[in-house]
Parts: sequence; C-alpha cells; structure tokens
Amino acid sequence: MIQIIEQCGSSLPCLEISDWPDFPNRGIMLDVSRDKVPTMDTLLSLVDMLAGWKINELQLYTEHTFAYRNHPEVWAAYSR
Repeated sequence: MIQIIEQCGSSLPCLEISDWPDFPNRGIMLDVSRDKVPTMDTLLSLVDMLAGWKINELQLYTEHTFAYRNHPEVWAAYSR
C-alpha cells in the first residue's frame, strides 16, 4: 500500500491487492566485523528500509570486533 501511495499520491486508484511472500524467511546478513560499525540509528533506518522490501530477518555477523567486558577470551588475543 505504501508503494501505491508513493506512486499515486493522494489520488488512489480503485484496486484489489493480492500479495504474499514466496518464502516465509527473507533475510540478509550484515557483517559488522569488517568496516565501520553501524550506529543504532543506522540499524533502525536499515530495518525500516528492509521491511519496506518485505525482508523479515536481519542477522548481524560479528567476530572479535567487540571487546566484551565479561568475555575477554573472545577478543583479548587480537590487535585493535
């Protein structure tokens, strides 16, 4: 419906919408270990954009990028 409003503005056509996904799980994996780590605002914007594309899963891939205070074994041996 949002796509139709974006295309037609306030003058909506008379229509019937029949829409469903081909796959129940449609997702992406975002590797936040390699480059700049996104802020929460960036992630929320990404979620909104993906939802508009009917993507319903977002997986954040992390490695030793984050220094977890209570789990130094994850990151202690790696340089920053």
